[in-house]
Amino acid sequence: AYSESNPAEYYSLDEVDDGKPNNITFSNPTIPAIETEFQIERLTNEDDLNRDGTDEIGFFTRAVSRFGMYCVYSLRGGKWKEIVNLYTHDSFYGEENGNAPDLVRIDPDRKGYVIIRTIEWDDEISWYKEIEKSVKIK
Repeated sequence: AYSESNPAEYYSLDEVDDGKPNNITFSNPTIPAIETEFQIERLTNEDDLNRDGTDEIGFFTRAVSRFGMYCVYSLRGGKWKEIVNLYTHDSFYGEENGNAPDLVRIDPDRKGYVIIRTIEWDDEISWYKEIEKSVKIK
């Protein structure tokens, strides 16, 4: 899999959302590309999260913010389908965290579910905190 992000300057949302796709292409030409609206980062083989015999692919999308969505796609019937997404900030998985744990992993206790590392607002610290929760695969 190869990430091909739009080379637009990412200084304003207008420049990011300029109609040029960002996509993920594959060395195997029979696998269709995944097109996204925003910049692609952290392209990841997520292994077989839904236990259907094929690996899923995950990636972080964002525009001009350090906040964004981490999306996981599964190839079903020759078409890509988003099966998981979560809101995050690059400080929760970035280089400053060294070997940060996976954002998505199989929930060993619930078939058809994954455990995600996401963020939510914390009034006590007036910032986001990282949480883990189990969510059903779409």
